[in-house]
Amino acid sequence: GTLQLSAEQAVGEVDLSLIAQVYVTEEEQTVYLPEARAKFSIDPVSFLVGVDIESWSRVEAVERLSLLNQTDLERDLSGETKLGEPMVRATVLGDVGLLGLYYLPLHQERPFAPDLSPQPKAVYETEAEEFAPSFVLRFSTAIDDLDLEAIAFHGTDREPSLRPGASGAEALYPVVTQLGLGAQYLMGATFLRGEGVHVVGRPDARGRTRTDQLYTVEVEHETYDPVGLGFDVAGILSYAGSS
Repeated sequence: GTLQLSAEQAVGEVDLSLIAQVYVTEEEQTVYLPEARAKFSIDPVSFLVGVDIESWSRVEAVERLSLLNQTDLERDLSGETKLGEPMVRATVLGDVGLLGLYYLPLHQERPFAPDLSPQPKAVYETEAEEFAPSFVLRFSTAIDDLDLEAIAFHGTDREPSLRPGASGAEALYPVVTQLGLGAQYLMGATFLRGEGVHVVGRPDARGRTRTDQLYTVEVEHETYDPVGLGFDVAGILSYAGSS
């Protein structure tokens, strides 16, 4: 099971927050820090320094714009649990939207299911290995009922490419460039969503660099208290594909 502890404290103009999770199994106890951050502002820029989890995806199915945090398959095979990412973030909120710049100084390897033996060996494309920095540029805006998101990522891929190695499976972390777009439109009680990402740098089965286009489209309709029992019903139709 998982025990979660959290704390928040303001020190002058700096807001401090901490979330610690203790994951307990029959074999061991592991402490995770999904959030340990300091937030402050130097007008007009807001800063975050520390560890955080952040997703820019709006779809409920396959999240193409969840590019920032590493997936934790040790605690959750569904892929929905993420590791906190060490980062320095600077954001500016203006009349046209939110602009954010992220510096990621450290890459975290993906934890795989404990019963996978042997565990895939991490292999990096760069000599700096997990210490090679990554960078993200993000722009988000809203125009009436339309929300738009644009992401540019360059650095060590959070999605490892599994391949056979001399002593077992290897998890290759290449250097990739990812350009993502997302949109959500509210039409009455219906949400129309779509997002996609263009990925350059992942290897194919022969080790050659390939280019991928990954996308998800989705329609969600909400019905408010349809039978008078005080609860709402939502139906979602999603399609995820690649080319």
